[in-house]
Amino acid sequence: MAQFPSTHKLLEVEDIKDGILILKNGSLRQIIAVSGINLLLKSEEEQNIICSSFQEFLNSLDFSLQLVVHSREVSLRNYLEKLKEKEKKETSELLKLQIREYIEFIKSLVEKGAFYQKSFFVIVPYDEPIISSKKSIFSFLKIPFKKTESSKKTNSLSFERKKIQLLQRVDLVLSGLEKIGLETKVLNTKEVIEFLYNLYNPGVMEKTGLEILKKIEL
Repeated sequence: MAQFPSTHKLLEVEDIKDGILILKNGSLRQIIAVSGINLLLKSEEEQNIICSSFQEFLNSLDFSLQLVVHSREVSLRNYLEKLKEKEKKETSELLKLQIREYIEFIKSLVEKGAFYQKSFFVIVPYDEPIISSKKSIFSFLKIPFKKTESSKKTNSLSFERKKIQLLQRVDLVLSGLEKIGLETKVLNTKEVIEFLYNLYNPGVMEKTGLEILKKIEL
């Protein structure tokens, strides 16, 4: 029977430290959850200001960003249960009737099709500059060296150095997004793991939901 590689081997992620993704090539990534803006509820003047501000923000950066829009199916079962509990506790017959009618309205919408929620994330990268060097005649010898305490210490110092550069970029991105009027939340280690888990397990996501999104105003 054929054996399939584990998910970890398929991912480019080597480790997660201090909420930062460490890729297998040594690059770093920081994930920021961002709220959305419904432009349809804004006036034409407000729409132009928001779009112009976003354009200026992107042009001010000297590094690339990855924008992730994640769409997932949402179950309204728990929401309907809460409405039913509220109906039972309500003393006013008029409000009870309104809640009951609202529940039936939601049920009719669910029967017509599934509900989807969009989540927005910005991924800030830091890739160390590649310095080309001439290959020696012995470069073809790929000798695997065992990691020593000295090499581990060097890797730790390298991470801290790259982390400083990454956080400077993150601060610039947070400042730019907040000026546009967007709510932001830098994911910590636990939230990054939850984000990746839900991303690769969409069936589970519908049941648990993204807890990190409850911490920002959507």
